[in-house]
Amino acid sequence: MYQITKFAGERTALRMRELHGLDLVCARLGSVIGPWERDTGVRDTLSTHFQLARLAARGGSAILPQREYRRDWVYCRDVAAAIVALLDAKAPAHTLYNLGSDREWGGLAPWCERLQATYPAFGYRVGAEGERSNLAISELRDRGVMDIARIGQDIGFKPRFGPAEAYDDYTRWLLESGRFAA
Repeated sequence: MYQITKFAGERTALRMRELHGLDLVCARLGSVIGPWERDTGVRDTLSTHFQLARLAARGGSAILPQREYRRDWVYCRDVAAAIVALLDAKAPAHTLYNLGSDREWGGLAPWCERLQATYPAFGYRVGAEGERSNLAISELRDRGVMDIARIGQDIGFKPRFGPAEAYDDYTRWLLESGRFAA
């Protein structure tokens, strides 16, 4: 239902653009991670990176799924920069742009390693055969890299944050903001 309603909203907005001459483009967001995500009680599943950061800051331990799934996570600061670039664009050539990363980020273990370096009491391991992860993960399927060539060609946007840069920035923000502090 989630994907269907997103697509329906996008199509509705583009139809309104056509009917009423609105200055409007649609942006499809990839799997966004980073600062300022919070549990409002509205979303069913928070990002795995958020869940892991909360566990780490509280000295908990994570049980990762047995199979590492591959994603093209995109850092929230890149998404914000892409949206600003779209807003500033004089006449975008298209009505639809993908806002994502330009690479596959791999699994969750690298993020867990960064968190463990920042929060030494944090532990993680891959679950044993038949053991469930203690993370709420909405989708365990691999997801290919979104094609973001259009926003690069039309607007000149290129993501600044790869996995290492994003994880460094995110952990710095976690410490400076005191997020999840007891």
